[in-house]
Amino acid sequence: MAVSDAAQAQRPGLLTAAQERRARLALAALQRIAAAEDYPLPSERGVVMATPQFRDIGMEFLWYFVAEGGLEPDHSVLDIGCGGGRMAAALLYYLDGGSYHGFDIHAESIAWCERSIAVRDARFRFEHVDVDNPAYHSSPRSALDLAFPAAGDSIDFAVATSLFTHMFSEEVGHYLCQAARVLRPGGALFATAFLLTPASLSELERTGGYVVSFPHEHRGSLIADPQRPEAAVAHFAEPFNALVAAAGLFPERHLAGSWCGQRGAVNLQDILVLRKPAA
Repeated sequence: MAVSDAAQAQRPGLLTAAQERRARLALAALQRIAAAEDYPLPSERGVVMATPQFRDIGMEFLWYFVAEGGLEPDHSVLDIGCGGGRMAAALLYYLDGGSYHGFDIHAESIAWCERSIAVRDARFRFEHVDVDNPAYHSSPRSALDLAFPAAGDSIDFAVATSLFTHMFSEEVGHYLCQAARVLRPGGALFATAFLLTPASLSELERTGGYVVSFPHEHRGSLIADPQRPEAAVAHFAEPFNALVAAAGLFPERHLAGSWCGQRGAVNLQDILVLRKPAA
């Protein structure tokens, strides 16, 4: 998202004072990112998310975190499946007084983040976790055995972008429960997914899929490639929302993605803001 696009998205007069303040801070951060000559950009082919759009996507999601999820500069952030630090790099320019902890199963990406991002700010740290996902990392340890590396009720804002798109319902349910455990009361989980709602299923039938289609059923979800089931997973909305509720979270916001051909979508994947009830 360009800085000018973000400014236009503020919708003056429709925001609360807190939203206007966050929007100003986010726009200032986006301007610094756009002008930065030393922005951390991965050149290694083995780093997850090392694409030419690395900076642009980081900027786009920083705006979503603030405008849709209510991210504050002093929040503690947990990035679940942080990959090559695409979100962390942008957050360097926004978090002020807050902290960031990213973890991922891809060791090479974590090593790059430590060399290129963590060295810039002591509040940013990265951790490799050894759990299995056939799309990215083979391990005898199941994702169902993973406890997120954070204390209970210690995180203001958790991030799970392009994560549930590579997992099936049992693992998703476990990760939602772990997110609920570590979030403070009132904290938010910002996630993306391919969510199969009546509207998206109708669009899929009409278009066949804008970027990706899901013609195969697997483990209660739909997948794009039966040879690589975890490469792209779409979840049916009703059982997914049941997992959200079972974890003790509630859906605050759902922005439909363009993946199914949805017109006017702000992002390729669906954007979900799931919140832990305030005490």
